[in-house]
Amino acid sequence: MQNSPSEAPALSRGLSILELVGSSREPVAFGRIVAELTLSKASAARLLRVLCDRGYLAKEAGNGRYLPGPRMNIIRGSAAARQQLVDLAGPILHSLRGVSQNTAALFHQSDGVFELLAKEVHQDSVAMQPVGNLSSGLISPPWGWLLLAGSPRAALTHQTEQYDRHGADMEIAPSDVETFLRERIREAEDKGYAYDAGYTRATLRRLAAPVRNHCGDLTGALVVAGTSLSLPDDAIQRVAGYLTEAGRALSLKLGWKETDA
Repeated sequence: MQNSPSEAPALSRGLSILELVGSSREPVAFGRIVAELTLSKASAARLLRVLCDRGYLAKEAGNGRYLPGPRMNIIRGSAAARQQLVDLAGPILHSLRGVSQNTAALFHQSDGVFELLAKEVHQDSVAMQPVGNLSSGLISPPWGWLLLAGSPRAALTHQTEQYDRHGADMEIAPSDVETFLRERIREAEDKGYAYDAGYTRATLRRLAAPVRNHCGDLTGALVVAGTSLSLPDDAIQRVAGYLTEAGRALSLKLGWKETDA
């Protein structure tokens, strides 16, 4: 395993160590790390000390070999949880695409950042963003309103202050942003789903329903997206019913209980 040129060589070498140890079926000796990554002993020792101190690696007592630490296991667990979410949501997305005749998508949420994990695109609807796309703006997407609905006032204030960066694609005066968000949050709380009736783009229509984990926290959102033609006003309530029930069903699969609501 060779290190490729990098503008951050120390970071690149550290990541290479993590990849080597993380992919090994048994603890890795210091000599193997030095040899396979063509590192000097001093550089390898320094990087390994930092990675162990931060909890990404652990050092076996006695033989001094290295294995994944608790922080790396947390990262692995998070990846496994996301994959479980994708696997559980697959049939649900397929069904939503069919009953709505629009594109259905699954977002995962962590610390205010949404990641598009999976989608089923309908040929007569919109393609949406690519799978794997990350976004932290909560003003324009309806799944952001779901998160703000359960957040402290400080989160709403922060998003209002970030309007110039996250909300530049919306025709809303900065002085009206907080009022706009409060109205969307109230609607989401009252109806159990969030609805973008063309606020970002006049022809765009997006519905989002919450997905909750076993703790009752918002772990993601199911979304149906289309245009004003593929998702007309008289279809919104019907599709929203399918969507909220799908979000409920997926939440139950994740261990959420009705009493958590």
